[in-house]
Amino acid sequence: MLDQITLCLTIGKRPQQLLTSLSSLIERVPFQHIIAINDFGDDETNHVFKQLCPQATLISNAVHMGHHLAIDTLYSQIKTPYIFHTEDDWLFDQPIYIDCYISLLEQYPQATMLCMRKWQDFQFSPDIQAKIMPQATQPLATLRFDALHDQWYGYSFNPHITTLDI
Repeated sequence: MLDQITLCLTIGKRPQQLLTSLSSLIERVPFQHIIAINDFGDDETNHVFKQLCPQATLISNAVHMGHHLAIDTLYSQIKTPYIFHTEDDWLFDQPIYIDCYISLLEQYPQATMLCMRKWQDFQFSPDIQAKIMPQATQPLATLRFDALHDQWYGYSFNPHITTLDI
């Protein structure tokens, strides 16, 4: 399945966080396809990325375009059906089951993404908590977060797996 997914990262101006985050991820998953965009174009962050992922693609902007346009630019380069999206400041301290996550997305095509953040880390108001629905999905139990935000619905820039076909 790893040939079907691209690790996509938004990075910039946080080389030490990138070193910690990316190291914790690539020691768990040997991604075949990796691409990052550094919307700030700083050399220190670019160096850390190329040191850890010498075969990866790096887009380094001379002009800051903003997070959403940077992600659009990043995603326009994807050739695989699935994306593992993350940023440069996450610590991956749990096992990662790419096959299971892709299986869930295929089993539930109405899902736009599978967020990798521990749900216990979220601090939801009571009205949002009422919208969270535990699911007895297989092989992993999941939670559905429907319509959490009027504009973004349930989308998150937290680490997640998605497809461009949404």
